[in-house]
This record gives sequence, structure tokens and C-alpha cells, in this order.
Amino acid sequence: MTRKPLALATIGAAVLALCVLPWLFGLGARPSVATLVVTKGPFERRVVAEGNLVAAAATPVTAPVDAQGQLKVDWLVLDGTPAK
Repeated sequence: MTRKPLALATIGAAVLALCVLPWLFGLGARPSVATLVVTKGPFERRVVAEGNLVAAAATPVTAPVDAQGQLKVDWLVLDGTPAK
């Protein structure tokens, strides 16, 4: 009959140790405030944006009306080309 209380005490001590030890050593602790590690380096400003550019001044390019055969107007710059 002495084995049952000893077994319960051992299990209770193990559960208590699993709950208390991480708290004591700070393994489960998280900061309550958002933190960030700051290092010295060159200043850099980045702006990430998506959208379409609209020209402030544009020159329309059209095919001549009196030309014979099929003509087409082709793009001068490929899509996705970086602009300055």
C-alpha cells in the first residue's frame, strides 16, 4: 500500500518540475514588448510599391494611314524594365 502514495508523489514532482523549471531558467519567457536588435550600418531607405506609371508628357506614335501592307507599332521598352 505504500507504493501508491510514492508513485503519486513521484508523478506529481515530475509534473511540477516540468512546469516550474522552464520558468525558473527563462526558457519559456517571452518579452512583453516587441524588441529588435539594432546594429550600426549604412543608412538605407526603401519604398516598396506596386502600380502603373503614367507619363506626365507623352508622344503618340501611330502607323501612317497611306502605307501599303500591314504595319504595327512596337514597344520601345520591354515590360518590367527599370525606369529612372
